[in-house]
Amino acid sequence: MTSSKAEQIKARLLEFCTLMSFNYRGLYCDIDPFNPHLFHVMCGDDERDVNSIEEVMEGPLFAGACLRDIADEIEIIDW
Repeated sequence: MTSSKAEQIKARLLEFCTLMSFNYRGLYCDIDPFNPHLFHVMCGDDERDVNSIEEVMEGPLFAGACLRDIADEIEIIDW
């Protein structure tokens, strides 16, 4: 059984080993997972820190969309 792309992204971010960069609708975005309680998120000109992987996956942080919903649309550059 294979996991969804959203689940794969979440698992990789929870390794806390590298910045994840991707393009979404012409915007450069990245997520820098520092620890379980600090993720720096950037998408276009919008930058913020969030306090949990749930906020990263479910918050409207990427041009008003949540990562779980857009996971299949994004073009991952580096992780």
